[in-house]
Amino acid sequence: MADELLGHIIRLENEIQEQLQAEQELAGRWLERVRAAEDQRLSHAEQGQDAADRAMLDATRYEAEREAAESEERVRGYCKRLENIADHQLEEVLRRHLLKVLPGASR
Repeated sequence: MADELLGHIIRLENEIQEQLQAEQELAGRWLERVRAAEDQRLSHAEQGQDAADRAMLDATRYEAEREAAESEERVRGYCKRLENIADHQLEEVLRRHLLKVLPGASR
């Protein structure tokens, strides 16, 4: 009777061990599927972020080029106005500045 009980216990332990191994294999396959799905999701997210980064870079570049063009236009206008100042006006401005910086200049 003891041998029969011991045999029964050994068979149960073997069944439990087989079930445990089968469950571990199932869990391993499930884990691989989850990892693959997460890798794919992460890859899509990275591609989406890359596209968003490129769009932001393009928008920033466009805005910088627009601002540079506006600034260049303002500077061109200022330079054009300076070119149109008459010589006698420039001489008067120069004379006033020289009077301030030259020692002993009459005022």
